[in-house]
Amino acid sequence: MIAKKIIISGIVQKVGMRYFIMKNSRRLNIFGYAKNLPDKTVECLLIGQENDIQELLNIIKTKSPGSIENIIIQDYDIQQAQGWIGKFEIL
Repeated sequence: MIAKKIIISGIVQKVGMRYFIMKNSRRLNIFGYAKNLPDKTVECLLIGQENDIQELLNIIKTKSPGSIENIIIQDYDIQQAQGWIGKFEIL
């Protein structure tokens, strides 16, 4: 199990992006959260199997609502993410 933090920029707020990510994350057994940031980006913590996270990222890039300009992907310490295992929430 790995953890990634991603920041999605573009037209990504008020288009259903967080709900789209939550629905697909739950389907792929990925845990974490999605939240809007004040700079009009969406931040997500994704915890799961590497291939499932990669599949989710591909879905976000090709099928998500809105218009994505960029996705920044960062490794995240799995120990710091322990509190999110077992759930995916919109913050």
